[in-house]
Amino acid sequence: MYRSNVYNNTQHGAYIENSRNYVFINESKLTHNGYGAGVRVYGGAADVHVNASNVDYNTDNGVNITHDGGWRIFNMSSFSHNLVGLWLCKKRSIVCQNLSFRVLLNICQ
Repeated sequence: MYRSNVYNNTQHGAYIENSRNYVFINESKLTHNGYGAGVRVYGGAADVHVNASNVDYNTDNGVNITHDGGWRIFNMSSFSHNLVGLWLCKKRSIVCQNLSFRVLLNICQ
């Protein structure tokens, strides 16, 4: 996704499921989405790279990654005014929960 605006959806801004290669979000805005996350990556084992993007003002998570592997790279990006900025979990985890009400980074294993 390059230089895209994704906003005011009733579900996730971007939903990627069972990706096996690479998810790259560059210079994009994913804001004000009404359910789940601005960016939701579920299943698979892709590398996820969010670069120079704004993932702000989403109802729950800015970015929610629940999958079995791959790199997770975040640089020069904003994850503000979400319930949780980043939510990172392994898909096979028994417990994946937010341990703090307002955190920028939450990693579950």
